[in-house]
Amino acid sequence: MFSFDTIEFDTPELKEEIENDKHHYVAICLIIASHSTDYDKMAALWRSYMNSDTRIKSYLLYCNPNISSDILITNDEIIYKHEENYVPGILFKTLAGIHVANTYFSYDYIIRPNVSSVFYFNRVIDFLNNQSKINFVYAPPAYTNMISDDINTDTQKKMLIKTIQQIVPPDNYDKQFLLYKRTYKHAHGSGYILSYDVALKLIENMKSVKIDESIFMEIDDFAISILLNIFIKYSDMLYTDKHIYVAFKTNNLDEIKHNKYLFHFRNQHVGLGYKNRDIDISLMREQIQLSYNI
Repeated sequence: MFSFDTIEFDTPELKEEIENDKHHYVAICLIIASHSTDYDKMAALWRSYMNSDTRIKSYLLYCNPNISSDILITNDEIIYKHEENYVPGILFKTLAGIHVANTYFSYDYIIRPNVSSVFYFNRVIDFLNNQSKINFVYAPPAYTNMISDDINTDTQKKMLIKTIQQIVPPDNYDKQFLLYKRTYKHAHGSGYILSYDVALKLIENMKSVKIDESIFMEIDDFAISILLNIFIKYSDMLYTDKHIYVAFKTNNLDEIKHNKYLFHFRNQHVGLGYKNRDIDISLMREQIQLSYNI
């Protein structure tokens, strides 16, 4: 279902450049993106700063079923051969991006945000300088309801719980479920961070561990958390909202400027709620200006 056997480059020159890249990066940043009028504007905002810091190398992640190889690498994109969709496209292009990072780059961490977020790299690096480079997972927490009033949906969720129980160690299984298995706690897909060894093990498991394909058909942050819980202890995962700022209608400029713990600015609720992503784009533009003076 998932393959990364073949990798092509946009140009021979790019292939040579990447294969000879000896630089050690603090992080490889892999941004979930897709093509639409709004998302292309957000991607353009990311491009304005995402490779401005030599300590972090960034790529936008896309899917395209028409490329000739499993993965195509351009100057600032990693493209996976698949339909562009939420499930399983986001998960698959995330794994493809991590595979590329593991194959070609020396780095300490993977940063995996979505395109409607802004990351303040100086603060991210300050945060990571105080974290372990081994066995490290950071994410804002998210919660998925595991029961439903709809009989068919509830049956599917119960089957999923059994599948998780079969592949996740008992200690992780018990601690991830809350409220008598009514809720599953997992990483939020808007922005999580993995240390190199975790990213390496994640891809190794995709090749060597038998994983029920129903996991791949869950939303990406839920699915990636299950895949991580196979080998990462729940107690080793740093779940906290301390570093994420969620804008509502306008930015709190004072909070963004002076709260040094904040490095992830999330822009989604407002634009989606009003069905006007130009609001989110405007919030992003202001956040980038405050963070990068551009």
